[in-house]
Amino acid sequence: GVEIQIQYDRSQLIDRTIRTVKTNLFEGAILVVVVLLVILAKARVCKCTPLHGGMPSGHAGVAFSIATSVAFSDVGLLMILLAWFLAALVAQSRVLLGIHNLKEIVTGGVVGIVTTLALQLAFH
Repeated sequence: GVEIQIQYDRSQLIDRTIRTVKTNLFEGAILVVVVLLVILAKARVCKCTPLHGGMPSGHAGVAFSIATSVAFSDVGLLMILLAWFLAALVAQSRVLLGIHNLKEIVTGGVVGIVTTLALQLAFH
C-alpha cells in the first residue's frame, strides 16, 4: 500500500505565526482605543484641536501604552526598560517643545497605562 511520511512538520511554525498575528492585532486594537480615548477626552476637556496640544497628551498616552504592552511580552527586562525609557523621552520632548505641560503628560501617560492594563488583564 501507499504510506504517507511527513518530511517537514510546519505545525509549530504555523501556530507561532497565528499567535503572533493575534497578538499584533490585539495590541493594535489597544492603541486604537487609547487614541480614541485621548481624542474624546480632548473634545470634552479643552477647546484645542484633537491632534495638537491640550489635555491629555496623545503622544504620552500612546508611548506609555506601547511600553505597557512591551512589559506584557516575553522580550526580557532590558527591552522592557528600554521601552519605558523611550516613552519617558517622548513625554519629555512634548514638554521641552512647549506643546504640553507636566499635568497633560502625566494624564496622557496614565490613560495609556491604565487602558492597556485593563485590556491586557481582561483579555489575557
